Amino acid sequence: MGVFKQQYTKPTPGNAEIVTVKGLPVARWRDARNKLHTAPVSEDGQRITLESKVYYGRYRDGNGVWQTVSTECTDRQAAEAKLNDWRREAERVRA
Repeated sequence: MGVFKQQYTKPTPGNAEIVTVKGLPVARWRDARNKLHTAPVSEDGQRITLESKVYYGRYRDGNGVWQTVSTECTDRQAAEAKLNDWRREAERVRA
């Protein structure tokens, strides 16, 4: 597979307004620091979809089982390097 940012949902913030952007419903709200945020909204408008700040990697471990692990990296190249290290280690275990 490779590296990716995991998506998750959480309840729509109370102060969010639902607007339409490019034909899709989006929640728009300001946080405590007055920063504007936007996120896609579920069909019922109760939950928003967000993306993790760090990259995750998916690889097959030494026993042949798929593993999905946080790389704890916010940089894609660093995350790919860490994933390649895990893949090499898994290959050594298999050999």
